[in-house]
Amino acid sequence: MTDWQNQKVIVTGGGGFLGRRVVAELTERGCSEIFVPRSADYDLRDASVVRKMLQEFPPDQIVHLAANVGGIGANMEHPGEYFFDNASMGIHIIEEARKADVPKTVVVGTICSYPKFATVPFKEDELWAGYPEETNAPYGLAKKMLLVQAQAYRQQYGMNVVYLMPVNLYGPGDNFDPESSHVIPALIRKFIEARDQKQPSVEIWGSGTPTREFLYVDDAAKAYASFEKKGGTIIQMSETARASWANNMPNIGKDWASKLDKKGLPGTKLLRAYMKKMRAADQPILRQWDKE
Repeated sequence: MTDWQNQKVIVTGGGGFLGRRVVAELTERGCSEIFVPRSADYDLRDASVVRKMLQEFPPDQIVHLAANVGGIGANMEHPGEYFFDNASMGIHIIEEARKADVPKTVVVGTICSYPKFATVPFKEDELWAGYPEETNAPYGLAKKMLLVQAQAYRQQYGMNVVYLMPVNLYGPGDNFDPESSHVIPALIRKFIEARDQKQPSVEIWGSGTPTREFLYVDDAAKAYASFEKKGGTIIQMSETARASWANNMPNIGKDWASKLDKKGLPGTKLLRAYMKKMRAADQPILRQWDKE
């Protein structure tokens, strides 16, 4: 088991949705030396900046969570930006970590890397069986290239790189911006606004028949902090059941709209209770797949 009290950890994206929970989890486990580079001070798209960061704070581990990411609308409006930013940040992090002999580097990927017509639920050995869904393909492929880099660096350099691939995350602190939010916070906002404006219905994109798999953000943070296996392996962080919006959304929308608190925010217990109805278990599962 990792002795977190004696670890120096860099968490890129440590001020973000997942990053804040990872930092909190590591702190709770006794890690006192955590460095969170802010984008205003460290442009991780620049290799020289990444190199400077590692010189200023030589880590025992890097957790690369920083990303330029958004919902369907944002992906359609900024495909080039999403591809370049996410690919360049990850490539420089892995390369400079290799040069600096960082003992362990953890890179977080995305479920968007899976093929558009992948088997449901996802099977890791189908990761390369087709092209991702077009609206978020640039983001998904940028992240997928970091998996290729991680496996190549393990093969050539023996580098300890772990590639974690969480499914869709949800929970407190999520992004509720209508232009860039993901499905759960976007729906919550729609319900709140419909309730406050006394609208009889809300518009939800799509047919409602596709299913989605979700993971509570604190479970993802705990899974990272508990993970010990050394590099080169894909670890998919997921839960056991997938949710169909057509089957679940009418009741959830009605109840969320009536039970949200006065500030218009969903209580954590309420949010988890309804997500729990849409899945078979309340704990994350780590599924691993190594091509070797």
